[in-house]
Amino acid sequence: MKLDMEHLNLRNALPQEPESCHQALMRAARSVREDEPVKKTSFRVVLIAAAIIAATMAVAVAAGKLLGWPDYFGQQYGTFVPDPARSIMSEESNRHTFTLGPATFITQELFCDGHLTMSSTEISITDDSDALVCSEPFDPIGAIGENGDQMAERLGVEPDLTWIEAAKALNRKLYNVRAILELPAELDGGTAMEDTLWNEEGHAIYFSMPFLKGKPASDTIDMQMYLRVAEIDVENETETNILSNREAIRLDVAKPIAEHTYEIGGRFVAGGYRLENVKAELSPAGLYLTSTFTAPEGVTKDDESLHNLPEWLDAEGVPFPLGVSLSADVDVENLPTVVYTQMFSVDAIPERMSMELSGETLELTLDK
Repeated sequence: MKLDMEHLNLRNALPQEPESCHQALMRAARSVREDEPVKKTSFRVVLIAAAIIAATMAVAVAAGKLLGWPDYFGQQYGTFVPDPARSIMSEESNRHTFTLGPATFITQELFCDGHLTMSSTEISITDDSDALVCSEPFDPIGAIGENGDQMAERLGVEPDLTWIEAAKALNRKLYNVRAILELPAELDGGTAMEDTLWNEEGHAIYFSMPFLKGKPASDTIDMQMYLRVAEIDVENETETNILSNREAIRLDVAKPIAEHTYEIGGRFVAGGYRLENVKAELSPAGLYLTSTFTAPEGVTKDDESLHNLPEWLDAEGVPFPLGVSLSADVDVENLPTVVYTQMFSVDAIPERMSMELSGETLELTLDK
C-alpha cells in the first residue's frame, strides 16, 4: 500500500497554492458524471490538481502557437517539459482525429515513459459554428486565470460570467466535452489529472495525465481515449444529447535515456533513517530519483517521521525544478523499508547533487 499522504510535508516540492485552488478542486469533484470513468482517489491526486491549477494561472496563449503541455507547466513555476519529451509528444504519429456527434477531437500530444502518460486533445465543433465548448459549464470563464480572461475578452463578455450565462448572452450553443486517456486496468495506478485551456480559435484543449502502477512489461500500451460531448440546455441548465465513446490508442513506452544506482550501504543516517541506495532514472520527461531507506525500529505506517521528503539540490545548492508529475510517492508497504520517488525537470543525470533530510546533507557524485 501507499503511505497515507494527508500530512506529507511538501514544503519543498510544490509551489504555493493560490486561494482559487480550493474552489477549483471543489468544481472538479462536482464534475463527475455517471457515465464517465471512475478512478480511485488519493491525496496525491489533490496535490497534482492543486499544482496544475496553480500553473495555469500564469499561462498566456501566444497567437498562432500550439497550446500544449509546455505552455501548461510554465517556466515561471520553475517547471518545464524537457526537450526529449517535447519531441516525442509532437510526433505526427500522435495525431488522431475522432468525430463524436457535433464535435471533432484531435490528439495533438501523446507521451508515455512507463511512469505516467500524457495527452492533450483539441476539441472543436465540426461544422465550424460559433458554439462554445467547455468542460465546466457552471464555472466562470475566467476561473482558470489568465487563459480564461483571454477567452472572455475574445468573446466580448466579462470573465465572471459562467459559460452558461455567456452562451445565453451571446445566443450561442454550448457543449460540455471530455477527452480522457485511460490505462488498462492492470496498469492503472488509480490517480490522474485533467484540466482544460482554450486556444486562440476558442477550441478547448483538454489535458489528461493518468499514472501507471508499476512499469509495463511491453514496449507499447494499448489504451483508450474516452470521449464525451453533451449539448447544454442553457435555459434549463441541463445536459441533452449526451454522447460518449472510447477509441483505441496505442502508445509507445519511451525508454530511459540513462540510469544509475548510488550504493550508500548505510553510510548516511538522518533522523534515524538509514539510506541504502539512490536510483536515478533519466526519462525523456525528466529525472526520477528513488531513495530507499531503512526506518528505525518501531516505526509504523502512521509515524510522523515518514512524512518528510528528501530535498534534492544541484551542484550549486539550488533545488531541482519540480517534475511534470507535480507529485511524489512514498511506499511503506515493506516496512522497515521506505521508498521515496520524486521527479524533477532535469535533462541529464547531474554529475554532482546533494540530498538534505532532517538537517543532514549527503553529497553524491556520478561515477565516471
